Amino acid sequence: MAMDNVFFFMKDRALLDDLSAIDVERDWGYFSTGVKCWSSQTFLRLRAQGYDVKAGNHPPQAGVVCCHADDLHALINHPSCSDHLLIACARADREPQLYADYEIVQNQWSSNDVRCRFIPHWPQPGLRRRSPERRALRCVGYKGEEGNLHPWFLADEWGGFLKENGLSWDLDTTAWSGSEASHHSRWNDYSSIDVFLSIRKDFQGGYYHKPASKLVNSWQAGVPAILGSEVAYLELRKSPLDYIHAQSPEHVKEALLSLMRNPQLYSNMVENGLKRAEEFTAEKVTNRWVQVFSELAIIQRSRLWQVYARMPRGVRMRIRRRFARGIVKNNRERLVTDVTR
Repeated sequence: MAMDNVFFFMKDRALLDDLSAIDVERDWGYFSTGVKCWSSQTFLRLRAQGYDVKAGNHPPQAGVVCCHADDLHALINHPSCSDHLLIACARADREPQLYADYEIVQNQWSSNDVRCRFIPHWPQPGLRRRSPERRALRCVGYKGEEGNLHPWFLADEWGGFLKENGLSWDLDTTAWSGSEASHHSRWNDYSSIDVFLSIRKDFQGGYYHKPASKLVNSWQAGVPAILGSEVAYLELRKSPLDYIHAQSPEHVKEALLSLMRNPQLYSNMVENGLKRAEEFTAEKVTNRWVQVFSELAIIQRSRLWQVYARMPRGVRMRIRRRFARGIVKNNRERLVTDVTR
């Protein structure tokens, strides 16, 4: 597919100016916001593979326009935005975007609406795997925003457990200021981490809007993971070797002790994770974007779309809102019934 009809809309002129100089793997730290991860990075990766995608802050008159949820209102309120455009919006962590014709969602749970297409989040650019020279389990690591970590892992009891068992705690966090990470992180570097841990504030919380990025990055880094009950992890879990599911502080302690006492289990989890990582390479995610854009191009050429596109965008939104009420009700009734897989 040539994809010369695919346009990435970004309202920020500075981000568009950055595109000519950014190298995804070299400049991994650049991708610190949702717009940069979903719009800038997707544009750059597709272009690097030879696809003739375009980007700008002035929408075209025809074709498929992709944007992040934070840019959607700027797009639809732009004086040049035609009702005939097919808008595909990357929802990311936001609420459903009913003004968009289609949505890109970051976990399978969110894709039950016919308007939604699941595309995995991009794997961590510039990732450095765990060093092969490391032998024993000595360091537990966390990478993420400081406000997302369960407070127990900042308490004295956790620190005491680590010290008693000869473990160190690599807390690689950032504080969120609203648009950019407040200080430099090492989110790409797993070279000195032996186990990755990520438990949000609610051990049992499904966090249905979140992606499985931390799990996929751990697989690619060759680092076993201990994770909570997020639906994005559970829906990818095929085997106990994929990650250790912890539902309490005691579960976390038991998991770490088990890995320390059983080197074969540790080795099996590393090997399994590297195999699973092959499902989520940048190449595989690129192919998924191409598949979705190809599908949307076919839809836009259909007679049904030609009729649909004659409706003002506000009318289309009201129709979607009516259907969305049933989808929300259905989501509330859906349960993850086997959280111990």
